[in-house]
Formats: sequence, structure tokens, C-alpha cells
Amino acid sequence: MAASKVMMNWPVASWLVMAMAVIVVAAEPETVNDTNETAEIEQVLTPEQLATAHFQLGVRMLDERKYLSAADAFERATQVAPKFFEAHLNWGIALMRLGEEAALPVLRAQRFREAHERFENAEKLNNRHRQLYRFWSETLMLWGDALTEPNAKLERYAAALEKSRRMTELDERDWEGYNRMGTIMTTRLAPYAADDTTRRQLCLEAARLFEQASQHTRFRSDSAAVYANWGAALTEAAKVAQNLQEKRSLLEAANQRFEQSARYVAAVPSTHAMWGTALVELARLSGLRKDLRMAAERLRTALQG
Repeated sequence: MAASKVMMNWPVASWLVMAMAVIVVAAEPETVNDTNETAEIEQVLTPEQLATAHFQLGVRMLDERKYLSAADAFERATQVAPKFFEAHLNWGIALMRLGEEAALPVLRAQRFREAHERFENAEKLNNRHRQLYRFWSETLMLWGDALTEPNAKLERYAAALEKSRRMTELDERDWEGYNRMGTIMTTRLAPYAADDTTRRQLCLEAARLFEQASQHTRFRSDSAAVYANWGAALTEAAKVAQNLQEKRSLLEAANQRFEQSARYVAAVPSTHAMWGTALVELARLSGLRKDLRMAAERLRTALQG
């Protein structure tokens, strides 16, 4: 990409190398942090060039998994250019990664809250960027996982669901948004459902979302993941279904989804583990030894993986 002073349209992804012909500070993070060096840089660079230099340093630090240095660099970029959307977004991503690395739940929650605040600022500058909502929803899920109070957890999960929904509003073909919504419903919201009817409804709605996701995947690995999640949602719905005929129908449908997932990618231990669980439930209904043997086979495959 050619050098440009219009920074608001730069592509954003922590894993991408930013190929822009601008002035880059050729120094290690410690040198950049030095007061005298920073003063010299500020004397020779315009504000936009300085923001660019800090931003590129932050991207490099993200690529090298030096998340604290990355966060510092992106913060400096926003101090120079407060409306620098990509810097706010990547600052949030760096904080999210720091949260994932934190050992104590309280520190994890703090980092996720900080990342959430950075994403809020980014949204004020650009509310039509799908990657913003992708990382935001992931952060909210992780934040909820780090908390202990049920209502606080549910509040974060519900917010994560809305950010994922926003992904599909911006692009109805965004399979990841549908997949994320289904995952939140099945694994985060359903366990806290007030009763079995509500839990069943959540899992069936998740299954519908996974079906939508399956229509837009492009790679075999993505399709495998979606079909496995779809099968898991149907299995969870079957566990709380009151009608035996519906229970059997859901489990048979789940079995088909797991088979399809294995056709896309055969050796995924988690898929075989969920598949085995569905077959165990089916064996309980049928009483047939062949169903139990199939369940044991799937679980054995999961352990071998």
C-alpha cells in the first residue's frame, strides 16, 4: 500500500503485516520508549507520521506476541491521533490477548474490561467494521468466563451475542457471526436457562444459526467446525426434550451432522467426543448394542486423537 496520510481506511488484523511506505522507527521497543529518542522522533515527524510509526510498531509487537508493548504503542498512536480507528481497535485486541495470558481471573477480567472500553471508543469512529465486532464479541465471552457472579456472566454473554449479531447485519454471508451466536447460545446461555423448555429453545435456535453458517463457509475446516457445533446443539436439545420421538429425531439428526463434519475433517478429537456423547444418548433410547458399540468407537477415537 502506498504511503498515505489517510489512515482511517487501513486494513485491520493483528496477524497482517502492514506494508505501508512510511517512516518506521528502526529500534527495539525499549529504545522507542526512551524519552530522548521519543523526543527526537517527535521533532522530525509530523503528527500523522508519528501516529503511523507507533501504529506500525504496535502491529509488529502483535505479530511477535509482545502484547504489552503492542498495547503501549497503540495507546501512543491514539494520543497523537485520537480519531485513529485502527489504533483503537488493535489496542483492544492487544488488551484482549493480555487477558488471555493473565493467570488470575481478576486480572483476566480487568484486561477484558479494558479491551471492551477500547472497542467502545473504536465503534464511535466506525460502526460498520465487522472485525471490530468479531473481536468485541470474543472479548465479552472471555470476560463472562472470567467472572463468577451468574448475572454478571449472563450480562456479558448477552452482549457478546449482540456483537455477533451485528457481524451478520453488516454481512449476511458472515458464517462466523452465525457460528458465534450459536456457540454462545449452546455453551454460555443454555446452561443458565431457567427451565428445560427454555434450554431446549436456545439449543434449537442455535441449531438454526449453525445451519445458516453452513451455507456460507468456504473452507473444509470451517465447515467441519460448524457441522460439529450443529450436532452438539441438537444433542443438547435432545437431552431436555420431553417427547421421546422428538428426542430420537434430534439425536439421529445430530449423528448425521457429526458424520458430515468428519467427512470434511476426519480426525478432530472434540468432534468424535461430542459424537460419542450423542450416540450414548441414542443407545439409551434404543437399547441396541450396536449403538453402544458405535458410541464407544467414537469416544475411543477421541481419546486416541
